[in-house]
Amino acid sequence: MGPERRRSRRIERILSAEIRWHSGEGIYVRETAETENVSSHGALLRMKPATPVSAVISLRTAAGSWRPAEVKRCDSKAPDGWTRLAIDLAEPSEAFWGVSLTSAV
Repeated sequence: MGPERRRSRRIERILSAEIRWHSGEGIYVRETAETENVSSHGALLRMKPATPVSAVISLRTAAGSWRPAEVKRCDSKAPDGWTRLAIDLAEPSEAFWGVSLTSAV
C-alpha cells in the first residue's frame, strides 16, 4: 500500500459547526457538530446523530459562513458517543474554516 494521497493538507482543529439537511422522510434537521480536522476540501466532523452517506448538507461555521457539502462517510457511533462523518465541501475554500490551513500542526 502506497502513501496516502490527499487533495489538500488537513490540520487538526476543533471548531463548532451547524449542519442542516432534509432527512429521507422530508424532515428538516438541524444539529450541532465539531470538527476534528479540516482542509480546504472538507472535514472530519463529530456529532451525536448520524447523517446518511451521500446526503447533501448545509454547513455553517462559527464565523457564520454557509457552504453546501456532501457526506462521504458516516461511521457507526463510537464508544465515546460520537458519530464521525467525513464531508466534502461543494467548492474548496482556503478561508471557509476561519483558520490558517498552512499553520503547523
